[in-house]
Amino acid sequence: MAFSLECRSPFLDQEVIELAARMPIELKLHGNQGKQILIDTFADLLPPSIQHRRKMGFGVPLANWFRGELKSFLHDVLFDSRTQSRGFFEPAAVQRLFDEHQQQKTDHSHRLWALLCLELWQRMFLDAAEAPASCPTSL
Repeated sequence: MAFSLECRSPFLDQEVIELAARMPIELKLHGNQGKQILIDTFADLLPPSIQHRRKMGFGVPLANWFRGELKSFLHDVLFDSRTQSRGFFEPAAVQRLFDEHQQQKTDHSHRLWALLCLELWQRMFLDAAEAPASCPTSL
């Protein structure tokens, strides 16, 4: 949750939360297996291979996106004069990360993502400005 994509909006509904809080624990757990009520509820819709598989992450192809569809957006934000004028990062070090990533020498996608998110956060909440107009709306 701190470092991954979460899509749990339906479970944040007030009535769903209240219902779950009223349910006995036996409906929610089966041994050490959590979410039993969900598995039982949707058993007729999910194949057994999905019902019984281990928890697994959802990977986002950041490395590819930063070399493809998001390359110019990433570059425009990280090397913008506003970003660099903050003085938080050594421009040469950011340039090295960007170049090594583009040349596929090293996958710096997580570092670049952190820098991008920090700068966009600063623009939205510290500068009271919106994300740049060049922000892609779909991939």
